[in-house]
This record gives sequence, C-alpha cells and structure tokens, in this order.
Amino acid sequence: MSDFTFLTEDQITGKSRLDIIKEYGKKGILTDFSSLLGGQTFRSENFEYRKDEYRRKKMYKKKRISNWWTLPKGDSRKLMVSQFCRVEKSHYGDRNIGSRPAIPYSSIKERSIPITRSITRFKKVLYGEYPQTIVDSYFSEELEQAYNNKSLKTTGKKYTTDAIGVLNNETLPFKAGTHIEYKYKDKKYIRFIADINSNLAILSDGRLVQTEEAYWVQVEPIVWLVDEKTDIALAEKILFAGIPFNNDQPYDGNFRKTEIKKFMDNYFAKEIIPDRTYE
Repeated sequence: MSDFTFLTEDQITGKSRLDIIKEYGKKGILTDFSSLLGGQTFRSENFEYRKDEYRRKKMYKKKRISNWWTLPKGDSRKLMVSQFCRVEKSHYGDRNIGSRPAIPYSSIKERSIPITRSITRFKKVLYGEYPQTIVDSYFSEELEQAYNNKSLKTTGKKYTTDAIGVLNNETLPFKAGTHIEYKYKDKKYIRFIADINSNLAILSDGRLVQTEEAYWVQVEPIVWLVDEKTDIALAEKILFAGIPFNNDQPYDGNFRKTEIKKFMDNYFAKEIIPDRTYE
C-alpha cells in the first residue's frame, strides 16, 4: 500500500490552505503525457484553430491547464479543482480529469534530490520518474526510424494507463494498457499511439494530435513541491489522466477502496521508481 493521495478542499481553498498552494497557485499544469491520455485542455478564450502554425505554437508554449482530482470529504461530489481554480463537483467516473498525487514528504525525503531553491522560500525535490514531455517532430522521426529498424533497446519497464476511452465510458471498470520504455542515447522514452482520447489535443510544442499517429514522450524526473510545515509533497504538474475516481459508483469516504487509489498503489507508486540497472 502506497502513501499517495490527493489534497483536500480545505488544503486547497480552506482555512488549512497549504503554503505551497498560496505560493504557486491552484492551476493544474498538464504534461504532454496527460494530454495524450485524454486530460482536458483549457485554451485562451480568444483561441482559434489557426492555419498560421507559428502563431499556434507561440500560443501553446504557454502553460496549459486542466482540472485535477481532489480528496472529497465523506460522500461529497466536490471532486476537482477546475480551470477557474475552484473546488467543484464532478462525476466519480470522469476520465478526462488529471491527477496531481500528494505524499508525505517524510516518506520520500531520504530518496529525493533537492533542487536549488528559486526566488521562493519553498523547496522543490526530484523523486521518481514518469513520461512527461513530447519530443519535437524531428527527433520523433529519428526515434521512429530506430524503432522500425528494431535498434531501440527496451529497459524492461512499462508504464500502465487505463485503456478505456474517456468518452461515454463512465461506468466501465479500469482496464490496464501498457507503454514500453525504450532507451536511446542515454535517455528514456515511450512510444504512444494517439487514439480518440487525445485526438486534436494540443501539445506543448503547438502540434495538434492526430489519431493513430505515433508520438514519443520522454521519461523525466518528477518535480515535487514541498510543504515542510505540513509534511506534504505535491506533484508540480498533472502527471496522468484517464483514470476514473471510482467508476461513477457511490463513494462512502473510504479513499483506499476507490479505483484511482488502487491505480496509484498497484501501478503508479511502483512504476515511478527507476530501474537502477539502466541508470
């Protein structure tokens, strides 16, 4: 059983609001992996799909935000932080809401790597690794060629996600799908075939995702924001999406029984640990 959980409404907007939330805000920043998994991306109000690729890329190098799960009180349906930075109601079975796991800092402190403090007074640390950022189209072609030539080495690791589509499938149970990790020029990547979940999502380099195309995502260290006063480390970004909170089933306040907690215990907590054999 892992210690991963989510922040509560009180820790985000209430009297017990964490110092890291006060400092960094409530917006959930999407990784490209989260976008590919169906995390809902919110765009500028004046955004249009432009033919001018340069303008689109320039706009989307800005941080993209999405909804992210919270830990509700009792049987409350106040389950997510919205794009408006409010804790709002949602359905337990939604699959397009992202996840920012939290964990007691004391449980990872000895295994984490401190990052030099920024202008803020709060600590950031690296702990674990996970697919996060898309590689550019030119390097993607290089990786794809190496993949087709069978010259890429596998590390033996796989990353598990929900293979069920995000649309109209709120009651379907979790179905494991896997993404193989490859090593190329001392870095690690996964190959992701875009499906209906990520069709027309916009990546951090401005590209529109097209169904059935292959995209390469780099595996990178996870950055955690540390609130030492409350012993909490919160993922800086939304790390994954596509996992329902509880398949739209009644929630009795026991988080350990939920679908998303089982996912974090059985897969996420184990798969973020690097394989030292390939370091």
